[in-house]
Amino acid sequence: MRLSRRNSRSSPNKHTHPDLAGAESEEAFVAVRGEYEVALLDFERHRFGASAAIRDGGRPGPATLAEVWAAMALMLKRGFPKEPRHDKERLRYEYARWRLRGSLVAFDSERAGAARDLFDAFEAGMLVLGKDKAAHSVLDFLSGLIDYAGENLPAMQVALAHALVRLRADSRLESRVCAFPTLLASRLGIGPVFGDPSG
Repeated sequence: MRLSRRNSRSSPNKHTHPDLAGAESEEAFVAVRGEYEVALLDFERHRFGASAAIRDGGRPGPATLAEVWAAMALMLKRGFPKEPRHDKERLRYEYARWRLRGSLVAFDSERAGAARDLFDAFEAGMLVLGKDKAAHSVLDFLSGLIDYAGENLPAMQVALAHALVRLRADSRLESRVCAFPTLLASRLGIGPVFGDPSG
């Protein structure tokens, strides 16, 4: 059977990935991966408006809401929630986690600690859920919030509001699993204002 030209070509990562090209290619792979992640960070900052905020005189770094969404997108890309299997994976995951926790100061500098506590409890609860179907619904909701933060389409807001109601009513999900997504959603005008007892 003849392979198509597309399938017969190897990507640059296949030439440098240590699992495929051997241990001697590890440095080249790390360099290629680093360049890719720098480019990805620039894309995420552009997608959520952080680059525009900096250009217009806003503070760089994890002080804007745009950085929260970019950092959350990176966490999902890193496989959140996860317990890393080896040092390289742990370092990459911990960096993404550090970035997200640092960005939460954008919500309210005086309550950033509370937001970080909510995230830590959320992560612990998600790890307990593991591969459960309920965990997938939470991750889908987070992906939807990230997309909405980037695109801001009214139809997406309505769908996310309904999804949040379903999450909060799901008996499989502990309150600690729902609290952090509710906080994120409230910053996009979705669902109750977080912390409002009537919500």
